[in-house]
Amino acid sequence: MSQTIAIVGASLTGASAAATLREDGFDGRVVLLGAEPQLPYDRPPLSKAYLRGGMPFEKTLLRPPEFYRERNIETRLGTRVVGVDPEKRTLELQGGERLEFDSVLIATGGRNRRFPIPGLDLPGVYDLRTVADADRIRQAVAGGGRAVGDQQHLLALKHRSAQRQVGAPLQDAEAPGGRHRHPAAPRHAHCRRPRPSPAGCAPVPRAPGRCVDPEHIRC
Repeated sequence: MSQTIAIVGASLTGASAAATLREDGFDGRVVLLGAEPQLPYDRPPLSKAYLRGGMPFEKTLLRPPEFYRERNIETRLGTRVVGVDPEKRTLELQGGERLEFDSVLIATGGRNRRFPIPGLDLPGVYDLRTVADADRIRQAVAGGGRAVGDQQHLLALKHRSAQRQVGAPLQDAEAPGGRHRHPAAPRHAHCRRPRPSPAGCAPVPRAPGRCVDPEHIRC
């Protein structure tokens, strides 16, 4: 009897798993489920070339549509899984449908960390994780105005560069309890969270304008 492998999450991991199953000779049913309506796509361009308008969405696709058709990989796009019953081996889909499986891979990926502050539901406050998020930001930038970004991590720095290239002034912001910077450090020089030094030891600060690295200690 043919087996069914369900893959929850139509992103890089999910798409790669489906392709690997076929490459390794699995001839059963492969079902790739994703909450987004698009085929699996590469996310890094969302904060760079795609956000700037320099790359069409089709160029971000990990594989063309015919790849899945030719390998008999079922794509259930725009389908959200709301429950997993490991004993009955079924997935509950939004809307009430149930999908039986022999094996399941959960590959839904991570979620954005959001500021613990009120007002995140106000108009003009955006996350950037999906192509739909990027489209909303592009539309907002096209209308002019000033942007405020969380510049604590690499993705935000790339987003900052893209915003400036499309002509949107960007103001930096930091989350409460986020990474700390030395007061004289440049904006791009992030400090790690301080960690206790061994007894009788003290951190050795670097030159002015650089972060204090708690890994360097003097005893």
